[in-house]
Amino acid sequence: MYEIKIFDGHNVEVIEVNGNILFNPYNVGECLGINEVTVRRHIQKMNGKQVVKLRNSEVHNMNIRKLNNAGVIFL
Repeated sequence: MYEIKIFDGHNVEVIEVNGNILFNPYNVGECLGINEVTVRRHIQKMNGKQVVKLRNSEVHNMNIRKLNNAGVIFL
C-alpha cells in the first residue's frame, strides 16, 4: 500500500511494508508545526524500533515512489 493521505489540510505519505504502516516524518512534522531541522534532530535520537530506513532495493516490487539512493527514513 502506498497512499498520500490528507490530515488537517496537509499531505502525509503513508506506506505499508511487511505489515507495518509507516509515515513520512517530515510530513508528520509539518502537520504538527515542527520544522525539518527539529524533525531531523528528533530522528537522530530514535532507535531502530521507532524509525525504518527504506531503500529502493527493499521496495522495488511495490507501487511506491522512487526513493533516495541512500535511503529514506519513515516512522
